[in-house]
Amino acid sequence: GDSAFYGCENLTSVTIPDSVTSIGNYAFGGCKRLSNADLGGVEELGYFIFSGCVSLKSITIPKTVKSAYYDYGSYHNGPFAGSSIETATIEKGIANIPAFLFSNCTTLKTVTIPEKDDTLDEYEIGDYAFYNTSLTKAALPKSVTSIGNNTFADCTSLTSVTIQNNVKNIGDSAFYGCENLTSVTIPDSVTSIGNYAFGGCKRLSNADLGGV
Repeated sequence: GDSAFYGCENLTSVTIPDSVTSIGNYAFGGCKRLSNADLGGVEELGYFIFSGCVSLKSITIPKTVKSAYYDYGSYHNGPFAGSSIETATIEKGIANIPAFLFSNCTTLKTVTIPEKDDTLDEYEIGDYAFYNTSLTKAALPKSVTSIGNNTFADCTSLTSVTIQNNVKNIGDSAFYGCENLTSVTIPDSVTSIGNYAFGGCKRLSNADLGGV
């Protein structure tokens, strides 16, 4: 539940069993010495789950995750906002990258996004999934079919993005405010680019719109 282990400052490790399907808001907030967290087979993630966990530097997102919630009153803060996570791996087999998954996880520098499972037709990256993170590059796998609204917005450290020839839609403000993005190539598979998709990209000097 919400804040279940909040403030357990000497907790160093946690293993969530596969029986757990949801983790509440702030569940492990303030666990300053928590350096290892296994999310098991969880399906729903609350917001600020690891807020203040300054020792937690990496996380693996299980393929079972279906939804990630955010704090309505605090600029789309998602499950890992307020944590110190720098690297993340998403397991292959996840149906879609949930909206708000890493929203406002400002310390996140690298993330591994897998190819989709062969049984899936569509593979979408949800709205605000990587909003306001410290990613320096976004290498999207070839199986991604849609990039949501504000997915990479305000990623001011982002310098390069690879959009492969399977993406159909790029949402509103998808890369808005990516001030250090210098070049983008839109593949022929893209049929629509949303409003303000690359707005505020001050250093963007080359844009190939493909077959949009």
